[in-house]
Amino acid sequence: MKYGISLFLASFLLIFSSTLILSQTPIEADDSLTPRGLERVTTEVRERVQDRIETAKENREEIRLSVQQRLEDAKEDIAEQKEQFRERLSEIKDERKQAIVERLDTRLQTLNEKFVQHANNTLTRLTLILDKIEERASTEGISLVTLSDARAAIDIAQGFVNEQAGKSYVFEIGDENTLGEDVSSTIIAFKSDIQKMNESVRSARQVVQDTLQELKSLVSETQEDE
Repeated sequence: MKYGISLFLASFLLIFSSTLILSQTPIEADDSLTPRGLERVTTEVRERVQDRIETAKENREEIRLSVQQRLEDAKEDIAEQKEQFRERLSEIKDERKQAIVERLDTRLQTLNEKFVQHANNTLTRLTLILDKIEERASTEGISLVTLSDARAAIDIAQGFVNEQAGKSYVFEIGDENTLGEDVSSTIIAFKSDIQKMNESVRSARQVVQDTLQELKSLVSETQEDE
């Protein structure tokens, strides 16, 4: 019997150029309508936008460390489960089957860590892109309808990534007669979990793309009006 696993990882690439410009907030004081007042307001908003970007970078670093810790914790759980796994595996008489199953078991852990880290890195890039989109929108005095949706989508995807980072996949072996089913059920569960995580990241990427497109359209309309 041959055992194999075919897992497809979607590539998340979102590349665009953006210009860092000043931001604008609602004007309340009457003197803000003067040239000096406008300069003061835009300076204050620029500083707030930069503060948000720096805070976002710090938050992403904390998230990265948190995901890495979850992966490490999962490894500890796997180490404990491995003992029982090896005991059950040793009862399989066919040494070739033993070798195949053990390789697959190790491969699942490697793939899970790889996919989780890739997804988390993608969300980091999307967050930074969204920050730049927001900064440009503030500069142009534009309110983006999809901005909050994009941030919410990233948060949802991050939840899937965090959850996946804490999961472990060790084959629960019965006997040699059910070995194929035991291995397949774990692989199917793993593939399903990865697909759910990847779909959430793809959704986040799409909403960020929608937000970028909205920005481009509104900027174009503003320039035409001028």
